Amino acid sequence: MARTTPSARKKPARGRSSVASRNGFHAASIGLATVLAANKAIVVDKSEKTLTLFKDGTPRKTYPIAIGKVENGPKQRAGDWKTPEGLYTIGAHHPGSRYYKALKISYPNTADAQRGLAGGLITPGQAAAIQDALENGEMPPQNTRLGYNIEIHGGYRLAPNQPDAIRGYTRGCMAVTNTMIDEIYNWAEDGIPVLIQP
Repeated sequence: MARTTPSARKKPARGRSSVASRNGFHAASIGLATVLAANKAIVVDKSEKTLTLFKDGTPRKTYPIAIGKVENGPKQRAGDWKTPEGLYTIGAHHPGSRYYKALKISYPNTADAQRGLAGGLITPGQAAAIQDALENGEMPPQNTRLGYNIEIHGGYRLAPNQPDAIRGYTRGCMAVTNTMIDEIYNWAEDGIPVLIQP
């Protein structure tokens, strides 16, 4: 996929969140070195259960996280309790999340769509819609059998005196405490890359 320039990108339709970075790259076409060269980036290490904020290629802060209950392998389908693996972006900030606050991840990406198409989970039309959305800087469709609503989020909205703790596992999201998501939520910008490593 060719690199695009900011002037060549289409603006997202009103009411849709941009998943293209300010620097004009598409997440599916770049590697770790380019992610770390971005102004800001998030790198998740599933094996270590950590989320690290990077600024200008330098790690700034690392947080412990919970990931999907089924820890090995990338997310394949809705309900598999796996966390995706690959390159994504922050698609939107979600202040009204049932998990306090959340950052929506641009799952599924092109590789997820190709795998789903080959496995018969999605149709060619759905694969094309995912690709078109990503190329246009929009969130991919969230209504396919590949799964949906993958987020970096906090815990539930806490009652008074309820402890702010990291849950044991998720259904596929990456979870931190409410205090941690406040920091991450305020630091991250829509469109920055999120690399989720095995």
